[in-house]
Amino acid sequence: MLRGEIATDELTNTAGIDHINVLLIGDIGSGKSSFFNSVESVFEGRVTNRANAGQSDASLTTQYRQYFVSKGLAKDGHMKEIKLKFCDSMGLEGGDSGLNADNMRMIMD
Repeated sequence: MLRGEIATDELTNTAGIDHINVLLIGDIGSGKSSFFNSVESVFEGRVTNRANAGQSDASLTTQYRQYFVSKGLAKDGHMKEIKLKFCDSMGLEGGDSGLNADNMRMIMD
């Protein structure tokens, strides 16, 4: 059902952009990377773990990363490219750990 409902091709063409950025941001352990893995698993037809995910007191995502679903090969129900770019961030930890100003500059670029 998810595969047939996502229609990014018309949205991106109308807006004149290459991809729709989806920022994954939240506390440590809130499921940001797991969410991406779940979405990709739907399009792959099998469980994927490309984004490092798990349970820990510290952030398992140690640097800001960008992922395209199925490495950019995913198709919607009309066999058009899924133009979503997931931006996976470190957990919000505070202090010197987690998301910082340099990461925010990359995200905003």
